[in-house]
Amino acid sequence: MSFRGAFLWVILAQKRKMAKNIIRISGAIERYGYSANYLKYMLSGCAEGPVTLVVNSPGGDVNEAIVMGSHIAEHGDVTVEYVGYNASAATLLALY
Repeated sequence: MSFRGAFLWVILAQKRKMAKNIIRISGAIERYGYSANYLKYMLSGCAEGPVTLVVNSPGGDVNEAIVMGSHIAEHGDVTVEYVGYNASAATLLALY
């Protein structure tokens, strides 16, 4: 199984476990990993009510983080919790 296939499998597994509206980002923010498309997909699967975004990221692509921030603002009622090490682009997510 390729890296991309394994990552998609992890995304689908996380989506099935989203009963409590918790989304996790534990890696670099980049175009082919934890990206704006990933966050949009996960937010679309959340039930009504507040969403918690748990972030543990060394940062990454600033442009992706800005778009992710706009998805957070568009969805509304999203709480960003930072755990572990967070730097660079990951810190932008809480600004929205």
